[in-house]
Parts: sequence; C-alpha cells; structure tokens
Amino acid sequence: MLRPHGHRAMGCKCTPYLVEGREPFLKNFTVWDGLRPHPTTDLKVTIDNGGFAFKIGRNAPKQIAAAEAAKSLTKLGAVGAYTHASARYWVLRTLQERPYVLRALIRRYPHILVDEAQDIGPEHEAILRLMVAGGTELSLIGDAHQGIYEFSGANGAFLSGYGGQPGVADKKLTINYRSVPAIVEVANKLSGRNDAADRPAPAIMNGAFFIPFNKDEKEKALATFASMLQTAAMAEKDGV
Repeated sequence: MLRPHGHRAMGCKCTPYLVEGREPFLKNFTVWDGLRPHPTTDLKVTIDNGGFAFKIGRNAPKQIAAAEAAKSLTKLGAVGAYTHASARYWVLRTLQERPYVLRALIRRYPHILVDEAQDIGPEHEAILRLMVAGGTELSLIGDAHQGIYEFSGANGAFLSGYGGQPGVADKKLTINYRSVPAIVEVANKLSGRNDAADRPAPAIMNGAFFIPFNKDEKEKALATFASMLQTAAMAEKDGV
C-alpha cells in the first residue's frame, strides 16, 4: 500500500521508505509533548473512539495532542519516511482521503480471511472495517481467549463482536483436535468454555502439571519432576 500509494497522503515526491529511528537525518524531526521535544519516530499511533490517538514514551506513555502529532508526522512524511508505528496511520489516511485507492484495494481483495483474528489491533480493525464497508467479505477465525498482543491494543473485542453483526454467519469450533482430554478440561475451566477433545486419553500419565518452586530450589524441582517421570513409567529422554 505505502510504496505505490503512500505519497498521495504523505505529500512526498518519492517512494515512501521505512526508517528505524537511528538514521542521522532524523535528528531534525521531533514532536513536542508540552515540555520537551521527542524524536518523531518514537510516536505511537492507535485508534481511539474512531479517531487517531498519539502517545510518546515507553514506561509511562504520555498523550500527545493530535494536532501536534499530525504536524510532526506530516513533516516526516513529506520526505517520504515512515516508521512501523506510523505505517498504518498513513495507510488509513490514504484509504480515507483517496477513495479510488480503497476501491482498487477492494477489487483486488474481494474476500479476506484472517486466522488468529484475536490478535487484530485497532489500526488493522479500522482498515478492515473500511474495506468491509466498501464491499469486501471478511472471515475471521480465532479464539478471544488466546490473545497474546493485548499490550498493543489487540484485546479480541473485534473477533468477539463480529459474529453478531448483520449478515455475518457465526460458527463455533468446539472440538479440540490437538490436546488430550485432561488439557482440554483445564482449558475449559480457565476460559468458561465447554469444548470436547477429539483425542482419547493416552495410556501413559498425561495432563497439565504445575510445580511451584523458588529459584534457589532448582534441585528440588528437578527431583519432583524425576519422580513424576518414574510414576508415569517414562524415560527421562521422553520427558521433555
């Protein structure tokens, strides 16, 4: 998207290119937080209540005024540069400001299937919603209980709510083909689901096991693990 079309929103006269933040010329590109300047490449962009939101900083991110952030990103974009964090910002702006680009994208991708859809973040959700509104058919596959990117805003809400939208067929996957029954039972208790295991219980000792230990009790933990292998009649080489 950005290489062929990003310049239409970024206002640059060259093919847009990715920067990491260490390039020497970037010292001239900063954003003001009200007290001091920060590198524009440190800006984090997300979607909040349907609009862009901007933050700076890692440990305690500080909100940046939208106008100030947009001005700094526009200055950086004018030379064709974008970061991983601002790439989706420019994609969204291109699709919003250039409807013919959106129409071309929809024609190219009339049906999109997303696996592990619980990991869709707010920026990707906004892009997908634009395409769906324009006619793209969207299929999501995933489990909201298995999300691992909540720190970046992917909380599974898009996946959980998508099945209830008009015209969307909601189909449940309730048979687990991977795990033994004991593992499925533990997962059901943790998630509140009622899935069934396709695999039969193995003849050997199996299931979910938890051994708490302190870092200075390594030998004790290893001895406990060894005793479990003996109980299960398993060789040590098969225990890992």
